[in-house]
Amino acid sequence: MSSLDNDNSSSDALDSALILVVDDDHTQAMTLKAVLEKKGYRVVEANSGKDAISIFEQQHPTMILLDAVMPDIDGFETCRRIKSLEEGKDTLILMLTGLNDDESVEQAFKAGAIDYITKPISWSVLFGRVSYLLQSKINEQNIHRIEKQLRHAQKMEAIGNLTSGIAHNFNNILTSILGYSELLIDTYATDDNSKPAQYSQQIYKSAKRARDFISQMQSFTSKGSSNPEVLIPSTLLNETIRMLRPTLPTSIELHLQIPDELPAIKIDPVQFQQMIMNILINAREAMNNKGSIDITLQKVETNRLHCASCHHEINGEFIELSIKDTGTGIENEVLKKMFDPYYSHKPFFQANGMGLSVVHGIVHECAGHILVETTLGQGTIFKIFFPVTDIKSAITEKVHETEEKVILEPGSSKHILIVDDEEVVGNYEAELLQNHGYKATFMNDPVKAIKAITDKPDEFDLV
Repeated sequence: MSSLDNDNSSSDALDSALILVVDDDHTQAMTLKAVLEKKGYRVVEANSGKDAISIFEQQHPTMILLDAVMPDIDGFETCRRIKSLEEGKDTLILMLTGLNDDESVEQAFKAGAIDYITKPISWSVLFGRVSYLLQSKINEQNIHRIEKQLRHAQKMEAIGNLTSGIAHNFNNILTSILGYSELLIDTYATDDNSKPAQYSQQIYKSAKRARDFISQMQSFTSKGSSNPEVLIPSTLLNETIRMLRPTLPTSIELHLQIPDELPAIKIDPVQFQQMIMNILINAREAMNNKGSIDITLQKVETNRLHCASCHHEINGEFIELSIKDTGTGIENEVLKKMFDPYYSHKPFFQANGMGLSVVHGIVHECAGHILVETTLGQGTIFKIFFPVTDIKSAITEKVHETEEKVILEPGSSKHILIVDDEEVVGNYEAELLQNHGYKATFMNDPVKAIKAITDKPDEFDLV
């Protein structure tokens, strides 16, 4: 039995597996339990088939070492009953028995056993098979996890492409609505109290609301018209909290821990405010307008964490923004879907907007990630990770961008060619420019536009 003295340590993943030993011979069960525990496994024991089923329903072990011959319910029937349970379908059942005939072996595998070892037990064979089967199980679970992440990523990409296409078409429509309503407002500027002026104002306000909603959709897809800047996170967060504090009731306490000396991050400040507002509103609702929110900033080094929304690994140096509430926490089913567009656990008529998918879009547009830690009845922590930015190189980049800008002096002598497949948008732009003193020509055919420029290269000052 010298092989029992080899105390080879198992991996952390194998150590977390629970093994159920089932044998009506108490001495045999205790021996199995002792030698497996010496190898680093967690082990529970049962002395009958009925006890085994009961323990399985309570603790859901990963593997069962099951004796075939038992007085009340034999091992074959015990195996069948456990395998018939929803939680038992993926359980590894290894039969340990003195029966060595072909019929018993066939019966074991038909009942759902994954392996069959005869007594007297060869410990080296038992340990080898237990380790192999558990490792195979862990590998299988990892494959399923990766496949699930891939399906989620593909779903998010498909939704993003669909949303981006919808946003593009809507923006074309909204451009003409906003544009022509502005022209109407200018037309009736001297008579603000007239009905046409009031109607124009209402059209313009509604179109702006629609434009803001489209901006939310584009934030989700990371394809919006953002203007990222290199900013000091402490200053940015303080300004954002000062602006958003009035949106929270006084019954909610805010506790801030924001050190001044932190590296810069690169993000659109408006989108940053939108992201914070979205998370704070969720916290407010989770706390039913009463409780406390802790907001902290710190520089961290991460290693092999996994993003809650894109599921990619998080490694490296980041600025971590943590927002902790004292709300009800988040259920597992909600956690799985909370970053999907339009998902809400509230009734349909109470839900509004894009929800946390906007946070997903904003954070990932600046190459960041999200962690969510939650406990039912105790609250939730959102941790946002922003990549650290080299402020010197970013300033140099900004200077180069500024140097490349060309400014057009206004004046009636300047001829502008507008090319757009949306006729209503092109006509509006032409009229707007003409109202500001330019000569404007609109074409909705790019081939004709190229010919016009080629034939008369000095005709147009700007396209």
